[in-house]
Amino acid sequence: RATPAIGADLSPSGPARREALARMQIVTENPSVLARSLELQSRMAEELSALVAEHLGVDPETSLEAQVVAGAAIAAVRAAAQVWWASDGRRDFAELLSEAYDLLTTGVTLAGEPSAS
Repeated sequence: RATPAIGADLSPSGPARREALARMQIVTENPSVLARSLELQSRMAEELSALVAEHLGVDPETSLEAQVVAGAAIAAVRAAAQVWWASDGRRDFAELLSEAYDLLTTGVTLAGEPSAS
């Protein structure tokens, strides 16, 4: 679960907003930088999977649960960052990240399906 401190300086008035937007632009406009970023995200997913597996007492390489939890967490961060970037930093990153993690726990209601209330 995201804490308010995560991404706090990426709020619309946060001190790191402008620099982070510039960095995101570099990543999105340079294929080699994007590839490196994805490589780092993959490593983070591996490390997170190992931590989840340790917590569960399972093998990180063969535990589907550890792999899915780690992959979903990294994807949530990536999605929050993409939406933040698309809003030109006008959305609060910490709130977006919190919403993304909420979606992982509550799921998404598809059109035509009754909502779970």
